[in-house]
Amino acid sequence: MSAAECPRDHSTRSASSRGTPPSVSTACLVSPLLAPASGNHGGPDDRFIYLSDLLPTAWQAVEYAGVPHGGSLLILDLRPIGDMASRIAQQKWIDEIIGMDLVDERLTRARPRCIQVIDLRDDEDDLADVVRGLTDGRGPDSVIDAVGMEAHVPPASRSARAQR
Repeated sequence: MSAAECPRDHSTRSASSRGTPPSVSTACLVSPLLAPASGNHGGPDDRFIYLSDLLPTAWQAVEYAGVPHGGSLLILDLRPIGDMASRIAQQKWIDEIIGMDLVDERLTRARPRCIQVIDLRDDEDDLADVVRGLTDGRGPDSVIDAVGMEAHVPPASRSARAQR
């Protein structure tokens, strides 16, 4: 589904709900992105990311991104934090949301919600051109790096660990 096909009826949002975090008790809710639909997951609860961790992290990422009115947001990685950040960005009526990932399931999950997706496997060599093409040549106004720290270890950390 292209961005032009996605309905965006701004008239249904109240002005008071913009910029205000949802007042929902999320301490006991398991993320629907990770928990099996049956509710019987057959494993320890710590295998799942809880919304009490996921929601505020993603919300704060979108807030700190400071996307201007009518602006665009690029989200690097659509794992749970990036996926939730894209959902929050939609609730804040950010006009253009682009998600970048290389896992089919994550890309497929974002498309029906009118997130423009970039498959890193297809566009690795000309990524900057692809992003500029989706943003009328300007590039995104803001970027959220939702990859996470465990995705890489800085060289200084590796050498410090090796000296122990």
